[in-house]
Amino acid sequence: MEDIKSVILAWWNWTRLWPISRESSPKQFAILKELDWMSLFQITLKRALKISKIDDIYVVVSKENFFHVWVQSKKIWYEIKEKNIIIQPSMKETLPVMCLITKKIWKWNIITMPSDHLIRDNQKFKDYIYSSLDYIKKWIISFWIVPTKPETWYWYIEKDKKTNNIKQFHEKPDKKTALKFIKKGFLWNSWIYLFNSDIFWKEVSIHKNEMKNIFMSSKSDEEIYNEVEAIPFETWIAEKSKNMYCISMDLKWSDLGSFDSIWEYIDENKIKNENIIEEWESKNNIVLQESDEKEIALIDVEDLVIVDTSDVLLISKRWSTQKVKQVVKKTKKISWDIEYRPWWSFRVLSKWNWYKTKKITVLPWKKLSLQSHQHRSEHWVVVEWTWVVTIWEKDFILPKWESIFVPIWKKHRIENKWKIPLIIIESQIWDYLYEDDIERFDDDFWRQ
Repeated sequence: MEDIKSVILAWWNWTRLWPISRESSPKQFAILKELDWMSLFQITLKRALKISKIDDIYVVVSKENFFHVWVQSKKIWYEIKEKNIIIQPSMKETLPVMCLITKKIWKWNIITMPSDHLIRDNQKFKDYIYSSLDYIKKWIISFWIVPTKPETWYWYIEKDKKTNNIKQFHEKPDKKTALKFIKKGFLWNSWIYLFNSDIFWKEVSIHKNEMKNIFMSSKSDEEIYNEVEAIPFETWIAEKSKNMYCISMDLKWSDLGSFDSIWEYIDENKIKNENIIEEWESKNNIVLQESDEKEIALIDVEDLVIVDTSDVLLISKRWSTQKVKQVVKKTKKISWDIEYRPWWSFRVLSKWNWYKTKKITVLPWKKLSLQSHQHRSEHWVVVEWTWVVTIWEKDFILPKWESIFVPIWKKHRIENKWKIPLIIIESQIWDYLYEDDIERFDDDFWRQ
């Protein structure tokens, strides 16, 4: 059986499942109770492990969110190697991403799969992939899903019935048009492709040779991305190529791209929210919660989607949740009151003009940058575990329940040198308490 390099595409944005997904924790990395407290990325990683060994799995991610890959893979007892994390310099369309992947993984069979999709039967998925390897020496293989309903949020494929090539893509039709598509035998786009790198570059040279030349230059990834066009693989290669082969997969699949699709998943799997204490004369509602701390009571309501997070409450009628993108354009809540960083996270507990209190969590073997502030001093209290604090190049070891004060302007750093997560309560005081008041002198994570 031939080796396959699996590439998980994890660079998508965060708007479709707001307020569950945010700028610092997009949809694919959001931990959902309804998924057994896992993320879609973690579920996709487990699927990729059916196809490839862990050392042969790569992840494409933005530079703002690469650390989620490290942390979340370790949480399910696997670790993506740093060299296997492909940083996309900026948000581009799918053809530049496919070129970047294939340049990094040279002379191999490659499968690309989105990080935010659900496929219920991983073994059946593996069987489809490996049964397709006979075609890989000639074709770029595109996998498609047999539709189960007239979905208006998916892309559909019209394929040539004689050659099995892609004839045309159809993007997000209305319901009436989607019904016509299904009757004509159109399929859903899964965005999963299997190809040999030589065949891929041959197709790019035919249809977009100038892009191939840019990627084959000695320029850095950042320079390349500044030059290339943001154009989709689907319409510039897949629709034009005579070497695309379509294989339909008859399995349960969803991209969980809206709260409506999460609703269907919850109904199908009979998942109950134990925090709903009573539903008086109410029916057909779902309630999604960030935590289990709050009870919910529903009275005389039906067909509602209720999403309750620590700083946002979203209430929508069913089938209207796609409009959340319109809300996102106006909201100030693009980030959580919990912010994720490469060393892990902090949550703002309380704030006013001249003070801010945070709960900081530092993962094992991680440390914050060596930094100073021009407009604030800080007081730290250890509430869980033991840590090393550097203040003005002098190290202190602080065990649980001890504290230390960091004056304004002094260089300082927090480090967790042990196997258990470190939790600190930080109190900031002074006249300016925003995150841009940081001057970094040393950092493990490439930040300025």
